[in-house]
Amino acid sequence: MLNSIDRESFAGAIQQSYKTMTETSSNNLAAKLIDTLDSSIEGAVTAWIKGDEVPDISFEKYSINKILAVRNSDDYLEAFKLLSEYVKDPVIGEKHIWKPIRCKR
Repeated sequence: MLNSIDRESFAGAIQQSYKTMTETSSNNLAAKLIDTLDSSIEGAVTAWIKGDEVPDISFEKYSINKILAVRNSDDYLEAFKLLSEYVKDPVIGEKHIWKPIRCKR
């Protein structure tokens, strides 16, 4: 759980990053992520919201930047979710980190 994250600021940053997301959807996602993301990545989330350089937080063999590289992505929210999942359950988290991304068509 992210205790010091302002939901409105988080929702605004989400909506800025995902241009097609509605205000309601970004507010719902922000609330969900505040409740589910591991508190150890709070500093990275705060930096992302502010538009600052995101620190590369790591746990065991994975970090935010490594997850972005593995997934060939620049989606920090997804990396935050995957790293949080890995912190909570390394076996399942690692499977999700390496799971192929489905393309939208």
